[in-house]
Amino acid sequence: YRLSKLSNVASSLINAANYITRNQSNIQFYTGTFMQIEKMVTGKLDLLIMINFVHSIEPDELKLSLERLFLKVDIRWLLVDEIIEKDNHRIKHKFSKILPEIFVEHSRFIDDVNVREVILYRKIAQN
Repeated sequence: YRLSKLSNVASSLINAANYITRNQSNIQFYTGTFMQIEKMVTGKLDLLIMINFVHSIEPDELKLSLERLFLKVDIRWLLVDEIIEKDNHRIKHKFSKILPEIFVEHSRFIDDVNVREVILYRKIAQN
């Protein structure tokens, strides 16, 4: 699966991704808030990475921001992280309750220190 567009708030990750893919001109990277991504991206986005920063956003606010983004941008894959219950974070999202049903879990990984689960969701075809 070839990534043509990728988004994440962490610009250092984008810089690293740009370096790794420097010889592949068909790949574009974006960094910004949900609203900034709405304005920058037209059409489709292959992968939206939402790791770490979303744990400072209340669930209802996150759900609303994503709903608005999904109306404007056709996102195929989402990469998220969920804080494992035993951790002390105040906000622990359950993306299965936040994301619309058109996104289904594709795979799940537990991090090295058993604090987070990284989950890849894919968008299913709509009738």
